[in-house]
Amino acid sequence: MLSAVLLPRPTAGRSVEIIGCVRESGTGFPREGAHVFLASTRIGTAPSASGQDRLEVIPPGPHRLVFSMVGFATTHIDTLLRSRSTYNVSVSLAP
Repeated sequence: MLSAVLLPRPTAGRSVEIIGCVRESGTGFPREGAHVFLASTRIGTAPSASGQDRLEVIPPGPHRLVFSMVGFATTHIDTLLRSRSTYNVSVSLAP
């Protein structure tokens, strides 16, 4: 089961920023070591022990945000990211 929320808020810069949290579905535990990246780019990160991640300096436009971790189902969110916005993302990965 996947649950994801992508909420924009205005920011001062031209680029886009994504702040998020990756958790395990069912338990809600943060998943350190998950991979979070934009498909077809070199932009990515791995969440900290608290499950928090941050992607910065993302060009606006259509993107596929991918979440993966060994032992869990890979999932993605297709979205249109707008200039000068910060998005908060919360994702639960299923084992």
